[in-house]
Amino acid sequence: MLFFSVSKLKHTAAALAFCAALTACGTKEYQMEDNYVSTSESLYEDYIVSVDEETGPLLEPEKQALLSVGEIDRHITAEQLKIIEKEYKHYVKNPRGRVTIERFMYRAAPYLDYTKKVFRDRNMPEELAYLAFVESGYHPFARSSANAMGMWQFMAATARHCGLTINWWIDERLDPYKATKAAASYLQEMHDEFNDWHLALAAYNAGPGKIRRALEETGTDNFFDLMAANDSIKSSKIRIKKETADYVPRFIAMVKIMRNFDLLGYEAKENDLGKGHKVIEERAVAIKAQRGSDLKAVAKALDMSWREFRDYNPAFLQTVTPMTADTVFYVPASLQAKGLEVSKMKTVAGWSTYTIRRGDTLSGISKKTGVPIYVLRQANTISEPLQIGVRLKIPGSNTYVADKASGKNLGTRPKHDTNYTVQAGDTFGEIANNHGLTLAELKKANPQVRDVTKIALGQKLYIPGLKTKTDSTLTAQNKPKTAKNTALTAKTDKTRSLAEATQKLAAKRAHYTVKSGDTLYSVAKKHGLTVEELQALNNGISPQGLAVGKKLAVSGKPSPAKTAAKRTPNKTYTVQKGDTLFSIAKRHGMSVEELRAYNTGLTASLNIGQKISIPGSAQTKAPAQKTIVHIVKKGDTLYSIGRNYNVSVDAIVAFNNLKNNSLSVGQKVKIPGPDFQVAARSVQTYKVRKGDSFWSISQKFGMSTDELLALNNMSENATLAIGDKIQVAPH
Repeated sequence: MLFFSVSKLKHTAAALAFCAALTACGTKEYQMEDNYVSTSESLYEDYIVSVDEETGPLLEPEKQALLSVGEIDRHITAEQLKIIEKEYKHYVKNPRGRVTIERFMYRAAPYLDYTKKVFRDRNMPEELAYLAFVESGYHPFARSSANAMGMWQFMAATARHCGLTINWWIDERLDPYKATKAAASYLQEMHDEFNDWHLALAAYNAGPGKIRRALEETGTDNFFDLMAANDSIKSSKIRIKKETADYVPRFIAMVKIMRNFDLLGYEAKENDLGKGHKVIEERAVAIKAQRGSDLKAVAKALDMSWREFRDYNPAFLQTVTPMTADTVFYVPASLQAKGLEVSKMKTVAGWSTYTIRRGDTLSGISKKTGVPIYVLRQANTISEPLQIGVRLKIPGSNTYVADKASGKNLGTRPKHDTNYTVQAGDTFGEIANNHGLTLAELKKANPQVRDVTKIALGQKLYIPGLKTKTDSTLTAQNKPKTAKNTALTAKTDKTRSLAEATQKLAAKRAHYTVKSGDTLYSVAKKHGLTVEELQALNNGISPQGLAVGKKLAVSGKPSPAKTAAKRTPNKTYTVQKGDTLFSIAKRHGMSVEELRAYNTGLTASLNIGQKISIPGSAQTKAPAQKTIVHIVKKGDTLYSIGRNYNVSVDAIVAFNNLKNNSLSVGQKVKIPGPDFQVAARSVQTYKVRKGDSFWSISQKFGMSTDELLALNNMSENATLAIGDKIQVAPH
């Protein structure tokens, strides 16, 4: 138990506020194991500096460092320097603050040359590399209380906006190298908008919308003037929070310290990263991985422990590389030659199997195994309804095969039933492996675990012993004991209960409510269906019929009317000179995403004469529908309305005879039906300027990023250079 004096309580609150300032907001969606270090835990213990006022006057070297000037702090006034000095003293004069800096530098040592070079190569101030000190203390496994991830503390949405991949296989926010490039891109984007590095930094922390509205409200054009006028902002939604107000001065103070690290007498202090992670000892080099590679076997072949390999590769969420995308793994520079050899090895990923039972659905199997539906489809050629008895391959969830391949001594199954308490760093697969069980066997024994990727520290798991005879016994031993339970429950009663439970669950999952941004393809994918199957369950619904709030059937039997409906056969389109995915999709009334869904492996690189499958359309006589009228609300744009109703901006503009894209609150906008035809958009040439990205260009011309890439026959990994000429099709 801890006791605080009143005087210390104030300082503790300030320290906690500083902890919050060191974190950014984000969402972690896919995570195999809880190996990430909470910033609220690690930063408070190791990084939070005391805010005692008795710091004393600055010594001559400390004054010299404070007054040093670079590109970031070139135009600081004496008044502004006083604000920065307060943050500066926390790190320079306070013993705990000095330890903070020394630990930061030790953790940054393997990365700092790289991060500086990224900014320098982009003609950006290289001292922006020090922002990762403020964000995470250069901690590659850092996770904030709001689930911002990695060294640069990216939100999921911002990370995807910057081109980072986040899925079941990998979270590139945790890749120190790719995340650094993404951070540089985002900071440049913020600078392009605000034309001021201090405002760009504030926008990195608070979001560009917040800063934009605050500048408009106060009529200011720089960070420090904005903060001086901040209290005059009446709306709490617009007013800048203290976290952001402190964020920029803290960063500038950090820059001055790191710029004068030796002058100020600091020495890098060795420390670890928590939860068994260590700071990597060498510069890392990237090696291209084969798809579906067993990473534990790769680590073994490199004579690296799994923990050491993980420290070099924090972004991998599974023990297997993605099956449908190219990735790299990182190794110490001294192992580069060996890494190249290992990368050519035919390694078989660690698989487990699941046997389909009566009542199983892909959605249900996904929840049982922790493997998303789309991954199950990638690993197995299957579609619903599922065939009872078929064995499905489950990739990467079980470490048993990987450990066996690496020659590790596996655990043995205990003779008698026992319980296991989850420890820090445990994964469900490793627990199964250590007790001689498959993932499926451990899952059966613990039906209370609905998601195997989310086991908690201290949680009790049941481990069945060798003398446990049947699955039904396992299930019975894990059921809560009640007075009505008997050991001789009839088999027919069990079957009936299972059937009833399955029916209830199926009824609960039978419908889905359409959300903003949904498409037929995304809804179908989410529920393990094809677009055709989803349409069959919903009377041949068209893409334009997806209004937000509409309920869709996502399981059950297709309606008789739909089953009996005629359907035009699929046709084949032959690629002509000048064709792009964008032009082909538009010609056949599809989105690029839907065209790809019907043509597995289709990329933006097309060859003349290539055959592309175009799905046939359902021939149903649907009753005439009334025109939908949307009343414009505050914040609505043509783009957001189009997303809500799955209609293109072009179609809305043409259908309503709009002269421009501006809307007013209360305006009535008619939503065109699926039969409405829009004249093709004219294609123009655009010359890439400084700061441009695919996302910013697509937004400028009212296109999606996919459309822009497809129109230019570019892949998702394509890059832009100043002066490049690309095709755009403006709305």
